[in-house]
Amino acid sequence: MLAPVGTEAELETILSRVREWDGALAEAEDARGFAVRTALQLVYPYGCREETAPLLARDLRVSLGLGRQPVANFDAVLERAGVRVVPVAGASASFQSASYYNPARRTFAVAINESNTPERRAYRLVYELGGAVLFASSDFRTVADEGPAHRFLRAFAADFLMPEETVRSEVALLGLRTDEWTLRALVYVKERFCVSAEAFALRLESLGLIEPSLRHAFRDDLRARYRSHPRDMEPHPDRRRDNRLTLFAKQPSRRS
Repeated sequence: MLAPVGTEAELETILSRVREWDGALAEAEDARGFAVRTALQLVYPYGCREETAPLLARDLRVSLGLGRQPVANFDAVLERAGVRVVPVAGASASFQSASYYNPARRTFAVAINESNTPERRAYRLVYELGGAVLFASSDFRTVADEGPAHRFLRAFAADFLMPEETVRSEVALLGLRTDEWTLRALVYVKERFCVSAEAFALRLESLGLIEPSLRHAFRDDLRARYRSHPRDMEPHPDRRRDNRLTLFAKQPSRRS
């Protein structure tokens, strides 16, 4: 399927473990007279053009019964659809995820690095879901994780995790103009979507809901924080202190 980040040797080792695990589960299911098949439709006519990514995100959300609401536990959503989620312990940081599909049995498994942050985990699960569609829709031929396919999957993941109507609705409820965002407000709202603050800021910019210069300033602040706190990559709101006044009060710029 899609070749994820990581060395080929590590990838093959992990996929070999997933295939063995999937085969062992299949044997156990056969012995007990039942079989888990993914309920997902994986063949769609959209190709891998970026402009069709929102269409695939919409259709897969409908297939999963999600509508346009944010997803709090994507692992559970996939497992209800017959997708096996396999946490991988001890993998290097360069490995994030890989997927395995058996068209004969209609089983689909996603191997995910156990050390991923919750936000990175959700993104990689959605990315692999989109990759499975590209794989199945191209007669199960392997697709390289580069160029058009990668750009398509990034756009698909953004639209799947942050549906436009839902993002616009959340921003409208806050009553924020494009130049009124604070970093605290950004972090507070992104929690609804289980995405990183930087990914949410990019989504806001793509929808014209934040000033580009403000988004760039947040990017620089967030990346400085990531460098300072490598073991706690994603900022989360302090709900004991956050209220409307602290969320939206302008704070001095680091550059002033």
